Amino acid sequence: MRSKVKRTAVAFSICGGLLAAAGFPAYADIMIDLGRGPVTVHVPSSYDAEVPAPLVFLLHGYSATGEGKEAHYRFLPLSEEYGFLYLYPDGTVDFFGNHFWNATDACCNFFGSGVDDVGYLMALIDEIRLQLNVDSDRIHFIGHSNGGFMSYRMACEHPETIAAIASLAGATYDDPSDCSPASPVHVLQVHGTADQVISFNGGSWAAPYPGAVETVEQWAGFDGCANTGVLTPPALDLDADVPGDETNVYRYDTDCEPDGSAELWEVVGGAHSPTPSEDFSRLVVEFLLAHPKSPLAEVEDRWGPARVASSPVLFPATPNPFSPATQLRCRLSEASLVTVTIHDVAGRVVRNLVNGEEWPAGDHELAWDGRGKSGESLAPGVYFVNLRAGLQTTVQKVVLVR
Repeated sequence: MRSKVKRTAVAFSICGGLLAAAGFPAYADIMIDLGRGPVTVHVPSSYDAEVPAPLVFLLHGYSATGEGKEAHYRFLPLSEEYGFLYLYPDGTVDFFGNHFWNATDACCNFFGSGVDDVGYLMALIDEIRLQLNVDSDRIHFIGHSNGGFMSYRMACEHPETIAAIASLAGATYDDPSDCSPASPVHVLQVHGTADQVISFNGGSWAAPYPGAVETVEQWAGFDGCANTGVLTPPALDLDADVPGDETNVYRYDTDCEPDGSAELWEVVGGAHSPTPSEDFSRLVVEFLLAHPKSPLAEVEDRWGPARVASSPVLFPATPNPFSPATQLRCRLSEASLVTVTIHDVAGRVVRNLVNGEEWPAGDHELAWDGRGKSGESLAPGVYFVNLRAGLQTTVQKVVLVR
């Protein structure tokens, strides 16, 4: 029998027009209790029940709590700004009274608990989908430390559901045979080289765990990518405790299967729980939102039709960042009906560049002048080019400056 759920959103939706007129959002946060206590799902004020919204989980580390990690990283304001559903549940409590996730064999089920955290997190997804309009192509996990290990386990066991994960100082299984994802997942590993808890170079807790580079290379292999990371400037400023732009970005995104890529953000001199810079959380969220799954096709997943076989190639936009215009180039392996749209960080379409045109196989070029649907100049910021060829889609981030 399904656990009792407080359906806060229903009451608000009945009188949504009156609330909106009074200056309140038509939808409020909802509470879900699947037997472990209530979990709040934050619903942004821009939520529209007719429009699928991304869903983002934040998983805490060993001995921490979801509320504590949210206070540290502050993803909640970004949920409102970018329009994604957001929650930060707690794991169960072990013999020492510490919250933990039953993730990989290394971390952090130290007392042999039989708790099924994979099942619990999947049940949360299912329940949220019953109450809210969730975008099945944009379900994401962020995890710190033990939460990072748990995010990798979710990607290993439910790649049909998870579009992308961001592991902050976590790691995947040491033995690749313990993880057999049936389909690709986009993976971001953020790790400090001075981490004294989960070593950048690998180590052992309850069992061995791989280093940051080995973790990313293992997932590059699962995703069919070339196993060589490309150092991609510019460097990032992620750690407020380390001067300058201390983080190197290594991308494993060549020859990947659709819905797959891997990326390492190497925080040089960064510790296990660094003080996030002003850009840290925003950059993590932008990575996730820029890596959805492909459109629906013929394969079955737990909710029905799933993804397709292969994506068109979208070459890096030049220039990027750009002003006033950027050149977009792509390559199609076969003749296709093509649609090219520009999305803002909330996932809204701001411009249709190509709308269902028949393109032959080969290389193609087009330009975007930074204008919206009505010819208006769009505000500076991050945008996403979405190229769809037939049933295949690829996405690229571009930055508009003025």
